[in-house]
Amino acid sequence: MIAFAPPSLGPAVLALVWTAGPAVQTPSSPPPAAVFNDNREPAGTLTDGVLELALEVHEASWHLLGKDRPAGRVLAFAERGGTPSIPGPLIRVPLGTTVRVSVANPLDSAVVVHGLGARREGELEPIRVPAGSTR
Repeated sequence: MIAFAPPSLGPAVLALVWTAGPAVQTPSSPPPAAVFNDNREPAGTLTDGVLELALEVHEASWHLLGKDRPAGRVLAFAERGGTPSIPGPLIRVPLGTTVRVSVANPLDSAVVVHGLGARREGELEPIRVPAGSTR
């Protein structure tokens, strides 16, 4: 399963997340619907050149083809305590800002997040978040 975090206005950030174990279990009732994020409001709190952002990974239903079509199950990011959104919460900061992001995984399976890490030369290492953990 994949969820996207949108690009920022500074260096681009793209985050992909998927389960690193068995598929997300299908409950008898559908998961809550993900909301559309119009990317007008940046996520987190920016203070003295440091952005603090707490994300959670949630299973959500998404009507990709419209509300009259069947929903698919996706993993989506939400700010801590918020509603999952697609695209995920917007990370928008001035160039040179320190970005501190935590990712909580309340699911029964580990998830792997790509694209969140210190941007230096070379590829970013993925972040593995075990079930029930925060990284």
